[in-house]
Amino acid sequence: MRFDSQPRGVKVEVDGWTEPTWVTPFMASNLGAGKHIVIFSKSGYLPETRTVTVTAGKSLPLSVQLNPAVSKLVVSSTPQGANVHVDGKDTGMITPAEIVLEKGGHTVVVTKPGFKDVSATETLAEGQTWTFTPVLLQPTTDMRQTNRPGFWKKILGNQEPIPDGKGMVHIHTIPEGATIQVGDQIAPRKTNVMWPVDPGIYDIVLKMDGYRPVHRTIRVQKGRPVYVEEVLEKK
Repeated sequence: MRFDSQPRGVKVEVDGWTEPTWVTPFMASNLGAGKHIVIFSKSGYLPETRTVTVTAGKSLPLSVQLNPAVSKLVVSSTPQGANVHVDGKDTGMITPAEIVLEKGGHTVVVTKPGFKDVSATETLAEGQTWTFTPVLLQPTTDMRQTNRPGFWKKILGNQEPIPDGKGMVHIHTIPEGATIQVGDQIAPRKTNVMWPVDPGIYDIVLKMDGYRPVHRTIRVQKGRPVYVEEVLEKK
């Protein structure tokens, strides 16, 4: 058999066996007549598998095209035109968008003025395509009221200036007194509360006995406040 590929320099394995010289392009002789399983593999590309039938006394060419093993995020939203942030960075793209990512864990946050942020986390395998199509919801009337001048001052007291290089997180729950878990850490204070934090993406869980826990992912930006307003549901 004559083996070739695009790109070249691809390792070839026949029925689970390979040799150091079996790198495309090359010719392999003395293959037994009948069916054989051929696997083409190269770092950075998705492997290709072929089943071929060899006839005694005949030469058979086999060539394949390998596809790059890039992981992708395909993100859309309803409504469209939302900003896409991946791993705490603004991609500069708006939905619908297609973004090439390295394999491994990633967090995407979709934002649009007038709508609640939506986030998700996924661990991508090499060559995997992740499709994320969130429906963006407008804040409830109670949540929109938190943007009124003086609302948070009335709830939490006098506002403190945001320290240089930090963002400010405000968390308000109804009823108040919920435990705040950030990642795997428990915050020293319960709701209602505010505190300065470093810019980044944080996973927050709000817990209170007798109520369903609330999971939120927030994106904190330097010099800007983030408001979390939740009405806890009874179990």
